[in-house]
Amino acid sequence: MGADKERFTTPLPNHLHCRVCLEISYPAVIVCVQEHQLCRPCAERIEESGEPECPLCLRQMKLPLRESLLLRRAVEDYQFTCRHEECDWTGSVVDEDEHEEQCDFGRVECPLCKALCTRVGLDEHQGVCPNARIPCPKGGDVCASGEPDGLRNRGEMQEHLDAACAQWQCIEGCRTRTTRANLAHHEAACKASAARIAELEAAIEAEEVKVSTLKLALARSKAAL
Repeated sequence: MGADKERFTTPLPNHLHCRVCLEISYPAVIVCVQEHQLCRPCAERIEESGEPECPLCLRQMKLPLRESLLLRRAVEDYQFTCRHEECDWTGSVVDEDEHEEQCDFGRVECPLCKALCTRVGLDEHQGVCPNARIPCPKGGDVCASGEPDGLRNRGEMQEHLDAACAQWQCIEGCRTRTTRANLAHHEAACKASAARIAELEAAIEAEEVKVSTLKLALARSKAAL
């Protein structure tokens, strides 16, 4: 199939259309002694079919196929658009491949997960890429858990947080850090300990009040003697 006629900014004359696929003959080749032309992909398909005849005059196809430089230059004089709808580039069809190599909307492969994304969207994709290496949000670099650099794939992070991360801190103000699986058990024990500590602190405070009262009474007795 030749060049997509819909991607030219203006309609091209009929003699530049391939008579087989009806797209633009680019590159155009001469297929017979009558110099009928087709786009190269269509001409090569007919040649490989085993019946190499010109579809217009049914004469024997003239091989090897010879490109029409005149028709090539004629097509290249028209403005062609980028294959990506988001892009507003226009230029000669001969420059399309060069443009595609740097087009912001060209598809590129993420080097981490092999997903396809636009060239301009690659940085944004890597911000959510499941294979990007990131630090643990709980422990940062100190939360290695077997990873020498303290980093792990984003796609594995939730499993790490749920099962392996030992940086979940007790919410009772306790400095203890443990795994999420052990956190509930620890918090239950920690709350019981906190309650017992509160009781003991209250008892100590009461005893201190008693001691202060006795000291005051003793001082008064000595003063009365």
